[in-house]
Amino acid sequence: AALMREEADREVAISKQEHQAAYESGSAAIAAAKDAVSAAKRKRIDAVEAAQREIDGMKKAAEEEMKALHREIRHDQEGAGKEDAEVKARIQELNDTARFSEPKT
Repeated sequence: AALMREEADREVAISKQEHQAAYESGSAAIAAAKDAVSAAKRKRIDAVEAAQREIDGMKKAAEEEMKALHREIRHDQEGAGKEDAEVKARIQELNDTARFSEPKT
């Protein structure tokens, strides 16, 4: 009976060791899976942040371009206004000259 008891105790000990090894292996696998998920999340977050920075840069460039276009349009309009005034003044000058040089009948 003592021999059977020793054999049973030995089998229980082996079973406990196998169970512990399986538990540790499972824990390691779970930890590795968690690390992989965390790394994938970090990579995705990094990609989203990089895309957002690129979008922000493009938006800023577009805003700067719009400001430049508005300045150019304003400059062109001011120039056109000056040209219109110069043309009107020249027309008036020609009209005045024509009026004075018309032969009186």
